[in-house]
Amino acid sequence: MANSWRRNQQIKIFTPKNLLLFFFTSLLLLIFLYLTSQTQPHNPKPLKSLKNSIFNLPIKPFDCYNSPQAYPVIASVVEGVKYPFLFSLSDFGNLPEKPHKNIQRVLKGKPFRKPDISVTVQELLEKMKGENGIFLDVGANVGMATFAAAVMGFKVLAFEPVFENLQKICEGIYFNRVGELVEVYEAAASDHNGNITFHKLVGRLDNSAVSATGAKLAFKSNEEIEVQVKTIPLDEVIQETERVLLIKIDVQGWEYHVLKGASKLLSRKKGEAPYLIYEEDERLLQASNSSAKEIREFLHSVGYNHCTQHDINKHRRGCHQAFGSIINGLINGNGNCAGRKIQLIKDVTFNSKSNLRVVEVKAADSDKETKVRSIVCQKCEGNGAVACSQCKGVGVNSVDHFNGRFKAGGLCWLCRGKKDILCGDCNGAGFLGGFMSTFDE
Repeated sequence: MANSWRRNQQIKIFTPKNLLLFFFTSLLLLIFLYLTSQTQPHNPKPLKSLKNSIFNLPIKPFDCYNSPQAYPVIASVVEGVKYPFLFSLSDFGNLPEKPHKNIQRVLKGKPFRKPDISVTVQELLEKMKGENGIFLDVGANVGMATFAAAVMGFKVLAFEPVFENLQKICEGIYFNRVGELVEVYEAAASDHNGNITFHKLVGRLDNSAVSATGAKLAFKSNEEIEVQVKTIPLDEVIQETERVLLIKIDVQGWEYHVLKGASKLLSRKKGEAPYLIYEEDERLLQASNSSAKEIREFLHSVGYNHCTQHDINKHRRGCHQAFGSIINGLINGNGNCAGRKIQLIKDVTFNSKSNLRVVEVKAADSDKETKVRSIVCQKCEGNGAVACSQCKGVGVNSVDHFNGRFKAGGLCWLCRGKKDILCGDCNGAGFLGGFMSTFDE
């Protein structure tokens, strides 16, 4: 049979229906491409002000929104704090041979180890909940204290001069959703306006410092980088009407200069002056041409008479304005010192040669005031203490820890078996016959 065929009818492409379909498809594609091409911000915009007005400062807040994103991002929640928060690591350790301990924990499915300062900040602010005021975090690092306060609802003003740490603070602001509570400044708090040379250690940014010697005390082999950072006194940041509840200072030996720049703030009358936490490491202080004695004398001059050691960090001290004596009030004749019963300890001076504090005491059996050495020693090296919070396993009259609890016949940590009333290394938290005592720093 012969094959037969006919020509197919020509297909019309550009019909109104096809053109309309093509138009809408193209429009949807263009919208999709536009949206996916927009860079999503990794960090929230920083708080414009901790109040309803903008701070009138010589420097502007760090711009988290427009700062470049650091990679990689390793962040996790912190274990063991009442108010959980996240922070992001800036130092990763020596990869891949010896990563940071928190990286090892994350790989094992564990949260970050809790920083001691975070616990301290939350415990102090817990007692201030409901009060209207701000938290100053000076030497914020990656925000471990900042976020500990912010997740509790407190407003935070943070100072951090290391750019890499600032990037991690910005990440933490986003992770913890506290953009309306935290404002951060790329500056070093000090006692003057200007610029200063700052020494960063590659791989150990948490140990960076103003002093090159101070920066390398713990990590001598790390490469050092010098950068110029802005300095600003806290007195120029905080207005007289702004209440500050708590200040935390950890600046690798620069603490004295920070405190001097906050003299007006610290000189506020009792009830309005902030609680203070600061680091007191004599090695770092000397590297920055200051000393613990200089800090304590300054704090005493602005009314901070009550200082105690905080948590397990032997260099961390907490201070507040309170009338203090080595032993508050009467001992009721229960204590015995140098063979005589003490009623009242009246005054304290510092003897730099002997490292002893000389106190005036009024003996129970005499109206005369008698100077007695060795009642309080600074280091517990030769005179120890009857009650001290650090006695290295040596039994003492009554102590449990340095947080106000006591237990008869308890043990304490660092007084080398010697006997005395108080040991200076305990930072004032000692006991005599169950009577709580405090240091007059």
